Amino acid sequence: MDDAFELSGDEKYSSVMNWLVSLFGDDPVPSFPKSNAFINDLYQLSINDHKMSLKDQSYKQFLSLCQAHFSQDAELNFTVIKELGLLPVANSVETNNLASIANAMSLNTVDESNFILAMTQITLEKENTASAIDFLRKKYFEDSNDLCNTKKLNDQLSSMSLNLEKSSNLHQNSLAALLKDVEFYQNKLQKYRADGKKLETQASKSGMTSSLTHSKLTTDYEELVRKREALKAVEEQLKMFAGLTPDRDMALVKLEVAKGQLQELEDQLAKQIDFIHL
Repeated sequence: MDDAFELSGDEKYSSVMNWLVSLFGDDPVPSFPKSNAFINDLYQLSINDHKMSLKDQSYKQFLSLCQAHFSQDAELNFTVIKELGLLPVANSVETNNLASIANAMSLNTVDESNFILAMTQITLEKENTASAIDFLRKKYFEDSNDLCNTKKLNDQLSSMSLNLEKSSNLHQNSLAALLKDVEFYQNKLQKYRADGKKLETQASKSGMTSSLTHSKLTTDYEELVRKREALKAVEEQLKMFAGLTPDRDMALVKLEVAKGQLQELEDQLAKQIDFIHL
């Protein structure tokens, strides 16, 4: 086993997997692809330290080895991070980026568990993810003694913060537009409620359909249908952000209320159009 060159690729892969099973114990073993370079490096690490503990310095070597290959394989990056449990996997559009940064940053921390705890807390407490990234940068880089990768990772964090800021602004703009639409249709609903009986009485007395009234109601109804489709798009966007902050959870609640109000208005308009048709 000391001579790595006598083993085939499949044999090395099998040997590495067996070593990882003993290393991880009851925890799931990462599903590494059969990348020759990666498996060769893992194999060399395994024969140098068969009894490596997840908490000792050798584990840092293992993480460093993974990180060296991550830069060339984004899918491997995310898979390993998720399965190693270095970062709680959140349902967010930035999961993959957060995962790679979390791994890179964990190499500069003494205890990965502290990093995970901090990441969980800031996700719950901070107003948005961008400010959370700033918090992480200060906590793990500006006060860090290990500066070998600080500039590269700091640039990566800055880029990520910018992307998240854009996403946050997009979310805020969509929410503002949504609330404006809700207010508009709330007012419209109140008007139709007030004018409903008058409209029905007028149509009933005239004994004929008012083409003007009919046209207006049909136009309003079609406009409402289009607006509901737009709200579906907003709903999908808000769901992507759900769970990151209480504000976004509240946005989903408001969206559900808005959908109910719009449905009520749509039903009201439909009844009035049907009445005129009669």
